[in-house]
Amino acid sequence: MRMKRGLQLAPNQSTKGGLYHVVSRVVWREFIFGEEEKAFFYGLMRKYEAFCGVEVQSYCLMSNHFHLLVRVPPRPAVIMNDEEFFKRLQLVYSDDVTAPMKKIIVGLREEAKGLDADGQEDIEKIVANMKEPYLNRMWDLSEFIKVIKQRFTRWYNRTNGKCGTLWEGRFKSQLIQGGHAARKTAAYIDLNSIRAGMVDDPKDYRWCSYGEAVAGGKLAQKGLLAVMNKRDMGIKVEEDKSLSKKDAMARYRVL
Repeated sequence: MRMKRGLQLAPNQSTKGGLYHVVSRVVWREFIFGEEEKAFFYGLMRKYEAFCGVEVQSYCLMSNHFHLLVRVPPRPAVIMNDEEFFKRLQLVYSDDVTAPMKKIIVGLREEAKGLDADGQEDIEKIVANMKEPYLNRMWDLSEFIKVIKQRFTRWYNRTNGKCGTLWEGRFKSQLIQGGHAARKTAAYIDLNSIRAGMVDDPKDYRWCSYGEAVAGGKLAQKGLLAVMNKRDMGIKVEEDKSLSKKDAMARYRVL
């Protein structure tokens, strides 16, 4: 079952997360995405996927729009440690941003060692406040899509000597419910190149999840396995962890 979505998230987003079909089109629907543009967009998508902690389970980059099937997990109750935090930041921020912040936090951690419990708690609050603006950009569908589109626009305009908006308004999204609905949506996304007459088989289209998975892409294979190992159990959806990547790919091909 698909549910139209405006700004609302899945009812259980805060506890179980949600799965969303995202579509965004270029303004005037001009064909601006060539090989170079698709490659740059793909790189942004994977980089911010890792930073935001979301999972792109299916995707297709077309000449004037893109489709994504994205799982957005809930924000974890226990936030990542300093090492993992800076590892994520370094994916999308330069050393000019991360190095000074890391130096301050390391210094605060050292200072806390000589303090009593109340002093250590105060230091922890300072560190948490420093991290919060960055953590607020993680586990968030709107932030994930917004930053990709913004970064792509800046690069495209600079590369082509242009200025102004590149996208046809805010992205559109639908909340996807149920294992069968997720599988059908993923297949719909991967078949975009067929409907457009670009290739005869989606495995031959480089810029979709199925084409990447067939070519051996680990991230694409992981995404399709996540789609295929969900099975409908009445009104519930459960994971079938016995399904191998090979079996998942074969079943997805039939679908």
